[in-house]
Amino acid sequence: MRLTIYRGTHEIGGTLIECSTEKTRLLIDAGYPLFLNGMPVETKAALLSPEKLLEIGVLPAIDGLYSWDKPSFDAVIISHAHIDHYGLTKYIHHDIPIYVSAGTETLIELSQTFKIYDSYPINAHKFKMYEPFSIGDILVKPYLMDHSAFDAAAFELKGEGKTLIYSGDFRGHGRKAVCLDVFIQNASKQADLLLIEGTMLGRLDEKVMTEDLLEEEIINEVKSRNGPVLFQCSRTVLLTLFSFCLSYFHF
Repeated sequence: MRLTIYRGTHEIGGTLIECSTEKTRLLIDAGYPLFLNGMPVETKAALLSPEKLLEIGVLPAIDGLYSWDKPSFDAVIISHAHIDHYGLTKYIHHDIPIYVSAGTETLIELSQTFKIYDSYPINAHKFKMYEPFSIGDILVKPYLMDHSAFDAAAFELKGEGKTLIYSGDFRGHGRKAVCLDVFIQNASKQADLLLIEGTMLGRLDEKVMTEDLLEEEIINEVKSRNGPVLFQCSRTVLLTLFSFCLSYFHF
């Protein structure tokens, strides 16, 4: 089993990782980059032509993946509904199946309401957490993870006698922190390679607020106001929105 990381090693998001065997090509995540050459990528870049996106590096040069190529990938698996992990799916050849959880598919569909550019037509095949499924000769087992995006997954992949674990994005301070414990307890302890998110590496002094503390802060803030309260958050951060809704019941 071979691994090719096209993007995501020296930046946050924009993840594209190929896992392949002699018989199977599988892409893990198809993320839109948040940064290129250390500079933020503007949202309007998605309005550019595919040729221009290839030229500036938003689209990595990957043979057999995009809609204008002869497809040679067997599938794409998406870990969660954040654009830096699924944002390039619109360019993937329609004959290549894309595997997502039910929650991820719903979030992507709902997110189209807020887009200024084309929607993401997905040839979707839904997987269920903790239920292994096969793509060619690669066995994939998804694990539910605690993350700000609802229904996020980690993946354990097995093929040609090797095991790869991909954590996806995760946290241990949300409402579903127990999911991280379940993942650690049940994922293979004999994996040949662990690919793990490193967003917080080197940020040990940074304060991390738990979802419970955030909820308490929101409730106190809402209580201190006499009139209407407007709340703004990412469209996919449903659990934080849930915390805001709970504040209503504390009046």
